Amino acid sequence: MPEKSTPRVNWQPISALPLIGSMIDGLLDEVEKQNANLEAGRAKPYVFDNYTIGRVLEVYSDQAEDLWLYEGQLHPVESSKSDALAASGSRSAGGADPHDP
Repeated sequence: MPEKSTPRVNWQPISALPLIGSMIDGLLDEVEKQNANLEAGRAKPYVFDNYTIGRVLEVYSDQAEDLWLYEGQLHPVESSKSDALAASGSRSAGGADPHDP
């Protein structure tokens, strides 16, 4: 079986953070709904057939494999914020910019 190649990712600017946040919120809402459905079915095991359970596991496992996209999108934002805070803090305190040689 051929290896999965990592797709090229179009990283978004920090201005897209609200959009990314809403996408993550939407995914979480769907997972919570599906979990509630499955938990309700636990008391009635005859409700779900093996195909349905297998499909749910497949879909949500595939989604879990894509979480690196969101994580990768958020990490540059975190490092940009900390770089900006470090630079503004050192300048306002009269210190040298650590990025200057």
